[in-house]
Amino acid sequence: MVWASTAFVGWALLSLTVCEWFARERVVDLEQLNFIVSSFGVLLGILFYGLSARRLRDLNMPPWLVKLLAFPVLALILMPYLFLVSGPQAENQYGSAPRSSGIIKIFGAVVLLFLAINLSFAAVLSYYKARTVLSDASREEVSALRVPAC
Repeated sequence: MVWASTAFVGWALLSLTVCEWFARERVVDLEQLNFIVSSFGVLLGILFYGLSARRLRDLNMPPWLVKLLAFPVLALILMPYLFLVSGPQAENQYGSAPRSSGIIKIFGAVVLLFLAINLSFAAVLSYYKARTVLSDASREEVSALRVPAC
C-alpha cells in the first residue's frame, strides 16, 4: 500500500498549497477553494479504489470487495487488513506471486504511512483555517457594500 500512502501525501501537499497560498493571497474565494479541495479528494478516491482492488487481487480475493470501503465501519476493518496482511507466496488466479518485501521496504512503507497521516491531518486543519479566513473576508466585503441607514 505504498502507492496509497504516496497518493495521500500528494493530496495533502496539494491541499496544503492551495489552502495556505491561494487562500492567504485571496487568489480563490470560498466556493473555488471547496471545489479545488473536493476535486483533489475525488481524484484521490478514484486512485485509492483502483489500488485497493489491485491489493485485493494480490491477496487472492475478488476485487469487487473494494466496494466495501465506501462504508466507513467496514473500511475500518478492511483497511488494516489490506495494509498488514502478507499476500500468498505462490501464484494465484490473479497473477504471479509478488516479490517478498525486505525490512527496509517495510520500514519505508510504515514511515510513509505515518507521514501520510500527519500531512493529511495538517491539510484538513489548513483547509478549515482557510475556510474561516475566506468566509470572514467575504463577510467583510458584504458589510462594506451595505448602504448605511439614514
